[in-house]
Amino acid sequence: MKKLILVIIILLTLSACSPSEDSQYLQVGRDNLANYEYSLALQNFKLAITEQPVNPEGYILAADLLIRKNQLDDALELLEMGDNNTKSSLIKVRIGQIHRIKLNYTQAEQYFREAISFNDENSSAAREGLLKILGVVEKNEDLISEAKQVPSDSDSELLLAKIYLLRDSEDVKPLISRLSNKASGTIEEAYEIINEALSKDASQITLFDEVNMSFALMKAGWKEITLPTLSKAISENEYYETPYLYRGIILSQEKRLEEALLDFQRAITLNPDYLEAKINLLALYLEQEDTDSARVLISATDFQTKLSSDQLVFVMDLLTGNNDLESAEMLYIKANPESITDKLTILYTKVLAEKKEFETALKFLSDIDPSVLEEINNKVWYARLLYESGDIASAEKEINEIKSIDRANAELFLLEAQIKIDSGLYPDAKQLLERAIDVDFGSSVTIRANELLLTL
Repeated sequence: MKKLILVIIILLTLSACSPSEDSQYLQVGRDNLANYEYSLALQNFKLAITEQPVNPEGYILAADLLIRKNQLDDALELLEMGDNNTKSSLIKVRIGQIHRIKLNYTQAEQYFREAISFNDENSSAAREGLLKILGVVEKNEDLISEAKQVPSDSDSELLLAKIYLLRDSEDVKPLISRLSNKASGTIEEAYEIINEALSKDASQITLFDEVNMSFALMKAGWKEITLPTLSKAISENEYYETPYLYRGIILSQEKRLEEALLDFQRAITLNPDYLEAKINLLALYLEQEDTDSARVLISATDFQTKLSSDQLVFVMDLLTGNNDLESAEMLYIKANPESITDKLTILYTKVLAEKKEFETALKFLSDIDPSVLEEINNKVWYARLLYESGDIASAEKEINEIKSIDRANAELFLLEAQIKIDSGLYPDAKQLLERAIDVDFGSSVTIRANELLLTL
């Protein structure tokens, strides 16, 4: 089953404090990175560590590659060695981030606190990590205490979190003015909602305002620190459905699935027409591989006519990703024609491909906006459909066009390898499969490529 992705992003930092002269292996590794030669890059970063064990950069660069390939235990082992050999706050931040992904909250908190103690350029990342950990474990007093320690000249993301957490204090008013000059995008949206709410007298701020501010923080990437507020809102009004939805989303992403299930079900009980809660409940059922409950929910909900175009795409992606092709096909066939978008049609062609109806899938693709097919992932899918339909020449033409644009597409290497296998060019296929594995970051390509390698 395709796993629902936990929405946690580790920013790759390709520079760190280092001695005056870097190891030659570091530069070669950087060149490998620039050329999408990730296995070679990893080898050279490890050689750099051997040559300069006190230089944190080799550990960080190697670990970032391993993290991107979802090899978290290997990355953690490497970083812990680096933590013993160097005095690097960034290594501690990385270790904290890995423990955060692995839901090891106590260890993550420890490393983030140690990184903050360095009081250097990595303190902001460490403070962000610490605040999110304290939020998700609902240590509210510690959360408030740490928010007070956030410098007032911090970046807009941290400043937003500080204002939200200390919103009951008069001290935040100067910070709101400062944030207004820094904010953009979702941070600006959150700032405007918070500013509007806090412009009222304290006695006039409603539970709706509190939940609305929390939602704005969730959209701005601070979902974890809203958890105590959402739990408080539920305790104050158990018949208000919205905080159940928002808390359920957070709990689901933290793999507290039974708690999330109860929250989504409670939200739906309070509001039987709550589509957002039903969509999230559907996603949870599919993550638990509870196909029967998922189908009951779909059949009891008129998704086809009630969902927006974007919601239809989201649900269709859930169903195809979890291989419930029957439900996915029914969703598309019964959808309101005005709600059918090119994105939805592309997902439907994947259902048709699973049914071996390749010509029909190509027909559907021919009817969508040509500019949509120019997107790389869609071009790769089109090339695969051509291959599966038997039009090898057209597939190879598409492959060559894509390679001139994208030199590191794992799906493309996998497809090209399959064509080579069909032609009996096994050494070429082996190289392409190894290349697909090398550039793949956490998708199913690696599994499929390894399966093909075993046949050669």
